[in-house]
Amino acid sequence: MQCDKTTDFNNLINCLEHIQSWSNSNFLKLNNSKTKILAVSSNRYKAHKITQLDIMGETIKVESSVKNLGFILDDKLTMSKQINQICAQGYGMLRNLGKISKKVVDQQLRMQLVHSGILCRVDYCNSLYTSLPNTQTYKLQKLINAAARFILNIRGKDRFEHITPHLQHLHFLPVKYRIKFKNCLITFKCINNNDNNVAPSYLVELIALRQPNPYIDLRKKKDRFSSLNCTYFTTKTDNTNYDFSVTL
Repeated sequence: MQCDKTTDFNNLINCLEHIQSWSNSNFLKLNNSKTKILAVSSNRYKAHKITQLDIMGETIKVESSVKNLGFILDDKLTMSKQINQICAQGYGMLRNLGKISKKVVDQQLRMQLVHSGILCRVDYCNSLYTSLPNTQTYKLQKLINAAARFILNIRGKDRFEHITPHLQHLHFLPVKYRIKFKNCLITFKCINNNDNNVAPSYLVELIALRQPNPYIDLRKKKDRFSSLNCTYFTTKTDNTNYDFSVTL
């Protein structure tokens, strides 16, 4: 919902009231005290910003960040709080694993610990990191590099060697390619859904295959993805087209 001084929030309030009545009729309770509102805007947005809303008999303040399904969203969509939390948890786990590193000698066991405690957090909802600046994703890459050094027990002067050969040895994709792989995997599932319910319906509806055009050369960079008919949206600042209007 795009907000300004004349925005009418009656539709939002009515929707929440319907949810509350449905919850009550199904012996559920909507906890109003834990309800939070996030107003998303860019730094260039100069319009009126809401500070609170009166919903369901309570005054709910607009938060700078909220957590949904364990993922932290901030009002600028920089994902900085989520990435900082992942890095803090990851480095904390590496410190704890370093204390027992002498007892955990098996490399396969170390890899399982890293996968279950660190990489699963890095890959969680990583499609939301699409188009983030390298300054944000590099934090996650440094965490993966540190995890690779723990698995291979790289210490001392060897820590200053290039990490790329070690990542290739462990079959660890860099962060930017992990994000691309997730997006490609979701796209593949949407295209090859075939009533198997392998992809969410709201994403399947956004993608459809186009009919082949003999006048388009798919070898050209600008026509490389022309066989996909995706829903695009364009920003007002740089006229950049993004692949998905909805992502996981």
